[in-house]
Amino acid sequence: MDNVTSKSLVELLLQKTSEKKIEWGRGSSRNSFKVELNSATFVITFLPKDEDGPDYIKLQMLNGTGATISIMELYDYEAEYELLSRLFYAAKDSCTKETETIEKVFEELQSI
Repeated sequence: MDNVTSKSLVELLLQKTSEKKIEWGRGSSRNSFKVELNSATFVITFLPKDEDGPDYIKLQMLNGTGATISIMELYDYEAEYELLSRLFYAAKDSCTKETETIEKVFEELQSI
């Protein structure tokens, strides 16, 4: 998949996640989240750096035939890492509902 298509796909996933039009769930591994669409399943995984290595994030797509298609795989020093990182944290928040929970707590405490 070419870089322009990959970047556009990541941007669209980020937009739809931010708009709460798609909801991510937990993936099969630690620091992994997935979203299932009718046409494909997307899995985003964050691998934190070891002692000397860089952080790494990968986004993969699984199609109806079971094929895994790499969309974007980046180390923290590469271009577009920030975009992929934003998608990872948006997917994490979509799954864990951290921001939503904090907002509800503030509302509740302010109403007391």
